[in-house]
Amino acid sequence: MKVVGLISGGKDSIFNLHCCVAMGHDLVALAHLKPPHHTLESDSWMYQSVGAEVVEAIATCIDRPLIQRTITGVPRATGTLGYDVTAGDEVEDLRLLLQSVKDAYPDVCGVACGAILSDYQRLRVEHVCGRLGLCVLALLWKQPQVALLDQMIACGMEAVLVKTASMGLKRAHLGRTIADLRPHFHQLHGAFGFHVCGEGGEYETITTDCPLYKKRLVIDASETVTHTDDGIAPVLLLHVTKWHLEDKTPSPSPLAAPMQPFISLERYLTDASFQRAAIRRADVADNGDALTRTQSMAAREATWREHQGLVWTSELDVSSLPSMDGEDGLSPVADEEEAVTQSRRLFTRLKAWLSREGLSLQDAVHVALQVSELSLFTRINAIYAGLFPSSPPARYCIQTHLPAGTHIRARLLMHRGGGGHMRRRHLHVQSISTWAAACIGPYSQGVAVGRGRGAEGEGQCGGGVAWLSGVIGLIPHAMKRPEEADVQSCSSLLYPAPTQQPLSYFLPAEVEVALALRSVRNVLTEMRTSLLHLVSLLVFTSDPAIDFDALEAMLRRLMAANRMPASSEGDKRPSRPYVGGSRILGKDESDYIEEEKGRDRYGDVVERPSSPPVAVTLVFARVPALPRGCSVELAPVAAVPLAAMALQHRTGRIEWEGWEMGVTATWDYGRLMAIAISLGVSRARPRPDAEGDDLPLAVRASMWVLRQLVVGVGGVSVDSLTAVDVLCAPCCELDRDGVCACWEGEGGLSAIDSLEASYKVCMGVKVVDEAGTIGSCPAILVVPVCRLDGGADMVIMCHAVHGMEGRLNE
Repeated sequence: MKVVGLISGGKDSIFNLHCCVAMGHDLVALAHLKPPHHTLESDSWMYQSVGAEVVEAIATCIDRPLIQRTITGVPRATGTLGYDVTAGDEVEDLRLLLQSVKDAYPDVCGVACGAILSDYQRLRVEHVCGRLGLCVLALLWKQPQVALLDQMIACGMEAVLVKTASMGLKRAHLGRTIADLRPHFHQLHGAFGFHVCGEGGEYETITTDCPLYKKRLVIDASETVTHTDDGIAPVLLLHVTKWHLEDKTPSPSPLAAPMQPFISLERYLTDASFQRAAIRRADVADNGDALTRTQSMAAREATWREHQGLVWTSELDVSSLPSMDGEDGLSPVADEEEAVTQSRRLFTRLKAWLSREGLSLQDAVHVALQVSELSLFTRINAIYAGLFPSSPPARYCIQTHLPAGTHIRARLLMHRGGGGHMRRRHLHVQSISTWAAACIGPYSQGVAVGRGRGAEGEGQCGGGVAWLSGVIGLIPHAMKRPEEADVQSCSSLLYPAPTQQPLSYFLPAEVEVALALRSVRNVLTEMRTSLLHLVSLLVFTSDPAIDFDALEAMLRRLMAANRMPASSEGDKRPSRPYVGGSRILGKDESDYIEEEKGRDRYGDVVERPSSPPVAVTLVFARVPALPRGCSVELAPVAAVPLAAMALQHRTGRIEWEGWEMGVTATWDYGRLMAIAISLGVSRARPRPDAEGDDLPLAVRASMWVLRQLVVGVGGVSVDSLTAVDVLCAPCCELDRDGVCACWEGEGGLSAIDSLEASYKVCMGVKVVDEAGTIGSCPAILVVPVCRLDGGADMVIMCHAVHGMEGRLNE
């Protein structure tokens, strides 16, 4: 895409431009916010001002036009990590600058930003770019700092220090290059936690040479200015007073070799500990089985259940919610315009329904979306985006077979606010980076609810639960599925030994799985949890050739290789307090610990104690289609621990009256925060004496088993079981319309009706509203699928959240 580069002249913004160009983006212009006249250090919370005098020369070196604007605002909206439009704030100067860029270059679609660690800066750049319809390319985001600094030096970047603001840095260090000072940075890092890339504001630089430059910047004269005369960590500035440019010998491909580690798929797969695996069966052809219709059951009346501040709704569509005055009828025509009209109507009714119960869409934590055709989703998604102007919920979206005339169904998890210690934290990274797949749509990577501090929607949450959005296996910096051409670049990693199978046989599903799980790992790390604390993982596939057993083996192997410890023991800690640094990182960032892949927050590889295996309830289901044509989508739920915690995991099988129930459960024993139970129901043997279909009876029996599991795990109250997902597959011969008759039932009693009735009997739930619309049953979500793991007819999956309020009051 055509991009504009935000530059300060420092190493981070310039190296990010290297990444953008190496990845094929077209750098058309540069943009810079300069400090007011005669201001050497503006003490901005957003922008580097030291070295601004040479930015025009740097633009000449890069050979791109430069658009500049003088900063007139000041830091005003600094009370929270997020940002809302604030008159007179320095962030609005960025909006005016980028608007000038768009006016001059209408084809510009992206903004290159050198952010590495600061959420404060990233969120503000994303806010401005979102208002202007631009995407952010922050390709250095969350890179381990030691490795990143080494990569800059290896790439041939010559950057000199023009500001120091840390204990251990003195006047003699100004003007020296990062390559010269690398050993000293490591010494300071080991002594007191110095950020080697200067992400705590320890130092700032200007770049005098790099492969991207057509000319070299040479400093002829400079002067040192004392900005703050502190006895321990003085703030010293280098003011460049004279310079000139030198010609360079052009290189045919200056970026290809040094930037290879940033643009290769092999880098991601190595980071994900990928090992070659075959999860697709060669003897299975794609014969359209994935498009089999499974059921056409109409939605039931909307219900909701609440427990400890969390509210689950049942599945919702236009037929389950009360109609609004003045609505026209809906025709059952499966066309795009009808889907758009139905979506608007659904969300309008949903807002009114929630409002009556004292809730709003802004309380949403997670949304499960089912659509009849993913080809309709682009326009449906545009309507959905308008519902969440900021801090959107997590969500997953799949294509399923819905009743005739129904194009969209949703199930919501809400968090009822109202003060106290319960907090909701959204992780919403929209910048395209190498860290994880970006949120390019109206969803957050994850939302956690639990004990926290700070404003709602930000800060930290502990002792709670995190719901992640559905994750598909995209190459993060390109936001695309891996293709055969991408895999050819790392064939030695994928196929270290000769194989008789063609290269395409293993693709793209195996690589997608590794990329998706890498994104899950990094998102969980950022949300202060890990793969070790996964409670459940719902795995959707769209490829009929994928073998569920092989897929589970691959996932468990990858999770074991990428697991992270429950404690931070083994982190490299500063030996004495850290003094210095002026960069504003935002709330809770000063003590940010990056536990990715056994590295501490500075990027050092550290030895960690051995960890237990990953205990997680896995559920596999095949659906007709997934977003972007991907083969696999992961929908995780994880506990967010307050301290060291080990999840418990049990499996077993029960047979009753010819039905077999496979049970898996995951929970935190003794300090219960979340429990996931998967109950697979399938015919163990035929019953010739059965009168008609007895699936409702099996459902009823399964609810008794579910009750015993919920109550038996740590003494949990049945009231905590408020949400049930029912994944149903064809369990008998389909009728001429492709409908599984068992799910329709006889005499008006369907299996789902039986589930609701059984729940009331087994769990002791009473109807609290005479109309039966509130609290009459669990929040049931029916997900019609094409096939379930082990050939099960039905999987009942539940999540119980328990004990959060009790711990909050401790």
